[in-house]
Amino acid sequence: MFFVNKKTVFPILLMMLGMSVVWGGGNKEDPSRNSSLDKAVQASAKTIETKLPQGAKTAILSFAASSQEFSDYIIDELAISLAANNKISIIERQYTDDIRKELNIQRSGEVSDDDVKRVGIQLGAQYIITGSLVDIGDAYRFRVIAINVETAVREASASLSINITDPQVVFLLTGERQPVPNTAGVQTAQNGNSGKVYKIGDRGPGGGFIFFAEGRMYMECSLNLGSFTWREAKTVASNYKGGGFTDWHLPEKAELDMIYHNLKKKGLGGLFEEEYWSSSEYSIYSAWHQGFSFGGQKWDSKGDKHYIRAVRVF
Repeated sequence: MFFVNKKTVFPILLMMLGMSVVWGGGNKEDPSRNSSLDKAVQASAKTIETKLPQGAKTAILSFAASSQEFSDYIIDELAISLAANNKISIIERQYTDDIRKELNIQRSGEVSDDDVKRVGIQLGAQYIITGSLVDIGDAYRFRVIAINVETAVREASASLSINITDPQVVFLLTGERQPVPNTAGVQTAQNGNSGKVYKIGDRGPGGGFIFFAEGRMYMECSLNLGSFTWREAKTVASNYKGGGFTDWHLPEKAELDMIYHNLKKKGLGGLFEEEYWSSSEYSIYSAWHQGFSFGGQKWDSKGDKHYIRAVRVF
């Protein structure tokens, strides 16, 4: 007869998922399998979605971190992930922001039980979600909890370790971009970096303009590819094959902002004073874009048309 040892199967399943998730605490993660930031957000959202009742009216109040940009990003991404399956009802950010301002609660700060109760009552929410990012030395600890407004009981929680060198985390906390090295088994020469040294504004191997250059790691953006809706833009950018390369994509918010500051503001790259799409979603109906006349970022309906540039790392 075949017996299954649950203590053995559970760690194996976690390894297959490529991350270490603590459901309620108590297990120590293997640092070699720390999660990426996006996976931490998705795993946390899944945990909360599983634990809360169907249709629970929920508000995402705050995420404590050393950077307001980091907190804003996590709150927005959690809202997108939690709203995706329509299992729980997420209160629109504008309403939560209004109450937060009225009660002088920072998005990037810690909140008290009294804050949770007051916000929940004013919003008519059944649950309030808060979280934090904690530096634990060789990694960051990413924590998210869902609190029952009526009972003040934590009814769902997720806790994961994130690589301290994760490029997204570094950029959101410090503003410094650290492109991910090529780990897909592609030789450096095949990816377009044959040892040549580039600087900002140079033409890259894919025919685009270099907008990041640090430590022999580079990013380039294509020429203007036209004006499209957001979904069309993602497809056009990923199908672009400038220089024969197939690793182009629509830039994230942070990448688009780097293009603005490192190219447009310096008169490089032939960029229009128009709106450009990013790949970053605001909600299931809207996504972020950036105006290249003054550099402001805001969200628009995914059905609207904006200009695009494709980007790649090498």
